Amino acid sequence: ASMGRLIAYGWPMAWIAAPILLARYFNVNDQLIQRLSVLLAVACWPPLLLREAGVPHIATDAISIAVAIACYAIAIKSLKPNRLAAA
Repeated sequence: ASMGRLIAYGWPMAWIAAPILLARYFNVNDQLIQRLSVLLAVACWPPLLLREAGVPHIATDAISIAVAIACYAIAIKSLKPNRLAAA
């Protein structure tokens, strides 16, 4: 199986699993959901926007990865104080 196909079929499952896992392991509130949604959008859009702006592929990839890493770090930092003690 190709990596692209596995990713294409697999990532929508995250949209189904994420709310269940978040509710199970974290104290979820509207502010946290909004923050995570914004971080997801910020992490997902740079590749398209940078390529449309004509930025070279190597620079687009490097910038996109840096933005995604920063978004994941912020998401983890946002989730830590909301972790349920029993989980």
